[in-house]
Amino acid sequence: MHKTRSKISIISVLSASAILFCFSSGSFGAGEPLIGDVSASANYDSWGGKCPKLFVFTGQITANAKGSLNYHWERSDGAKGPSKVVHVKPGQTLKVHDSWKLGGPGTKMTISETLVVGSGNQHLRAKSQEIPIECK
Repeated sequence: MHKTRSKISIISVLSASAILFCFSSGSFGAGEPLIGDVSASANYDSWGGKCPKLFVFTGQITANAKGSLNYHWERSDGAKGPSKVVHVKPGQTLKVHDSWKLGGPGTKMTISETLVVGSGNQHLRAKSQEIPIECK
């Protein structure tokens, strides 16, 4: 009877180890995360001129797998754009845009925008460069 318990204990430990290995290696279909990479940039590095001025922010979202994700833009002044849902395929790179028209004579400020992307438990953020603005 003592030998049977030892065999069962060893089999249980080995089975538990195999299950943990499969989960940690993604062998149970967990696969790669849907979102591979996120980046954001702006059409100007700085601005010194006539205002109001239109600034365009461009984001890139690269997908690792097929699925749905959502994204929105957040401005450095705290404003948050609407959330949009898109469907992606493996290896697909989406280009997304947001524009911001601002400033008046004498305005001095620094702006940026952040692209926020999510799918399930995965959430990524990419901030554009900061743009110093001096309106004439």
